[in-house]
Amino acid sequence: MQITVFGATGKVGRIVVDEALKRGYKVVAFVHSSADLPKDKKLRIVNGDVYNPEAVIEAIKGSDAVISALGSWGTPNKDILKSGMQNIIPAMQQNNVKRIISLTGHGANAPGDKFELLHFVSRLMLVIAAPRILHDGEDHILQLAASKLDWTVVRSSLMEEHGNPNRFTLTLKRPLPLAMIHRKAVATSLVNLAENTDFNKQAPFILRK
Repeated sequence: MQITVFGATGKVGRIVVDEALKRGYKVVAFVHSSADLPKDKKLRIVNGDVYNPEAVIEAIKGSDAVISALGSWGTPNKDILKSGMQNIIPAMQQNNVKRIISLTGHGANAPGDKFELLHFVSRLMLVIAAPRILHDGEDHILQLAASKLDWTVVRSSLMEEHGNPNRFTLTLKRPLPLAMIHRKAVATSLVNLAENTDFNKQAPFILRK
């Protein structure tokens, strides 16, 4: 199995690459600039810009699944998820790749959500603190939902490095607004989902057990 990882040099993306290699997969790491990634014969690094459709097509060729660990935090336009999917989705269709797993924050809306008080609290916090980040995450979910791909978007709580990274679960129940999750757990869940079609065409939340 070969997996293309976008955002491969980010905090989550690096762990995704490591985990996929440990499982024996071939990995294509798409990076914007020089990459400090492990030396491995099963790892191929593709330098490019996710805004460049030709570079995205090249990165996806020959893969069986795509994992996007892209994030708009720290980017000037705060639109990397939406803009990335505008190129990733057609590149997957062109290469007949069906499975994609993506990542965004737990405050983002997704089709089919049930609205509860906690939902509005979580969303309000992000509307105030990072509205462009929130809308970027929601826009990319809508793009995937409109595609014919086998997609899953993991919606993550705030990430940290404490606790047991192996104790996590995916659920459609929204977490508490200030819930935390181990970063490695998030990365592991993304690789797990590349192996199967659990939560196909859904956007589960990742929670601590």
